[in-house]
Amino acid sequence: MATSSEGLSWVDRARRVREGEHHLAHAEVDVPHVALRDLVATMLRRSFDAVVLCTGTTGEYLEVSDSFCGLTGYDRAELLGRTSVSLGLVAPDGGRARAERDAGVALDGIYENTIVRKDGARRVVEFSHQFLDTEELVLVIARDVTERRNRERELARLAREDPLTGVLNRRGFNDAAAAMLERARTDGSSVHVVVMDLDELKSVNDQLGHEFGDQALVAVASAVTEIYGPTAAVGRLGGDEFAVAVGDRTEDEVAKAQSALSAALARTAIGPAGAQRPVTVSAGTATAAGGIGTVDRLIAAADAVQYLAKRARQAPRISGS
Repeated sequence: MATSSEGLSWVDRARRVREGEHHLAHAEVDVPHVALRDLVATMLRRSFDAVVLCTGTTGEYLEVSDSFCGLTGYDRAELLGRTSVSLGLVAPDGGRARAERDAGVALDGIYENTIVRKDGARRVVEFSHQFLDTEELVLVIARDVTERRNRERELARLAREDPLTGVLNRRGFNDAAAAMLERARTDGSSVHVVVMDLDELKSVNDQLGHEFGDQALVAVASAVTEIYGPTAAVGRLGGDEFAVAVGDRTEDEVAKAQSALSAALARTAIGPAGAQRPVTVSAGTATAAGGIGTVDRLIAAADAVQYLAKRARQAPRISGS
């Protein structure tokens, strides 16, 4: 069987590869000019992914697909001859700057950038560009990944967040506290970890019902978050146990925050009318000076102090640092 690639059409090449001439898989084929023109037009105009043909040096749009018009909100007459920067689709820095640097040395690449549509809406777009051999042309494929990135962020949030209280779960808290320790080791500051245990949660669940037990947990999480502020890492370690890590406070400031938390919880009561009960916690604090230590050891040390506070039934129960 002949193995020459001369005069091969797409159909001929495919069938001969199927019959065993695997070396022809990458052979060039003879395609009529009209067929190539129609193919390119179909790819550029009808592709589901947004496709752009532009100059490699200036980035001027020479041809755009209908899907790129849909992605950007501009029609073809508004796009051709313009650039992403001149239209305000992207900022001149960031991903566009990288693309221009790659263009200077004719490097293919993939990058991600946020575009601003004609209507002002922002979309996260993944761009891939490939330099063609002729006339310094670049073929760019743009894919809207906004929903994908939103789903990824949501999944990451769910993996780190306690679904009942909205604070961090144990995994999320450990990661946040570990980051604080790393920064403290760099700047020589301290990290304080306070472990809190909700008093009598089992009794609340047994006598009033789990609905009110959940209310008590939510109340503690809300109060801790409000008292310690946005720079603190607040987490529910599991069951009735909470923890907070702060790296921007002194020990005195942590003690004052604990007192403020005790006062806030003293004004909180859960349960049906006529059978309401106060919400109290026992707490213990451990400090990592200079960031020395691990999250697990800090939690264990604070938990030991908290356990002693609970046993002693100190008043207010928030003390124990």
